[in-house]
Amino acid sequence: MSDIIKVVVDAMGGDNAPQAPIKGAIDAVNENDKIHVVLVGRTDDINTELAKYKYDKERVTIVHADDVIGFDEPPVMAIRKKKNSSIVVGMNLVKHGEADAFVSAGSTGCIGREYRSHTCWWPVCCG
Repeated sequence: MSDIIKVVVDAMGGDNAPQAPIKGAIDAVNENDKIHVVLVGRTDDINTELAKYKYDKERVTIVHADDVIGFDEPPVMAIRKKKNSSIVVGMNLVKHGEADAFVSAGSTGCIGREYRSHTCWWPVCCG
């Protein structure tokens, strides 16, 4: 069993995305050598933000997701229409055992809906 905790961060979630989630993720990586962060979202936007920071590049991974779910979108419809959203892609990484936890400041309704759609429990944090 690995001592490294792999945390998926919805880089596109929240009012101040992608700046705030990426800054928080990089702060976590720089402060704790037992964390590996998987940033999910639009690769170009993520890379632009990452260029502002110094960090261990071995402990940060990017997984591309084309879609972003807005706060004003009905959760069920958004999840059905946007299967390649940062929320759905990120939660599926945890569901399939590719990460240990998922963190998002995005649409709480979508996160809760997607969480309930899976039969097993897994760590999720939304803000």
